[in-house]
Amino acid sequence: AEAHHAADPRRWRQRFWADLQRALRAELDLRLQPVQGLLEALNQADA
Repeated sequence: AEAHHAADPRRWRQRFWADLQRALRAELDLRLQPVQGLLEALNQADA
């Protein structure tokens, strides 16, 4: 990773935001799993 940063030090901000967005999406996916489970259970109960 350091070699990549050394190759183009001006673009660190773009890489940082992309990494941050990936981390936030992963966190959101993890936190929404119980909600998805509840919705699936409700849909099965209605069927």
